[in-house]
Amino acid sequence: MRGLICSILREYRAENVMSESSKIVYLDSGLDLRQGFFVLLENGLDSAPVWNSTKGKFLATITISDFINFLFYTSFANPQGMNDQYASQTIGNWLNYATEGQEWVWRHVEADTSLFDSCRVLADHSLHYLPVYSRESNMVVQMLTHVKILGFL
Repeated sequence: MRGLICSILREYRAENVMSESSKIVYLDSGLDLRQGFFVLLENGLDSAPVWNSTKGKFLATITISDFINFLFYTSFANPQGMNDQYASQTIGNWLNYATEGQEWVWRHVEADTSLFDSCRVLADHSLHYLPVYSRESNMVVQMLTHVKILGFL
């Protein structure tokens, strides 16, 4: 059974899992955290790729959990100024702080990557959301999850 599932995952590509209609929202790294959080909530999304318009590349994938972690951190650091800090801090600054100034590694797969390799990236890096990137259009075309892959099988 395990061999059969592995062969199916090797046969199909990440682009095969794409639904006919889906919504991808990009968050600019210059957007403040409060606005980014509400963009995800208003669109019913759990994650979004972060785009840096000055560098012209994707930096990371940010999730609702990341916003909650920031709120949790700032509530301990400065409970009275938490609201002001949340409104004034940009996504790019927060990513820079979270990585302690090191270059952020954007984990993603290309559209023609096998589902087996996509599952390896999800598992090896403990990810819940994996952007599927199209090199031709320079766009993220979907967010791949364990649930989508299992639904496809």
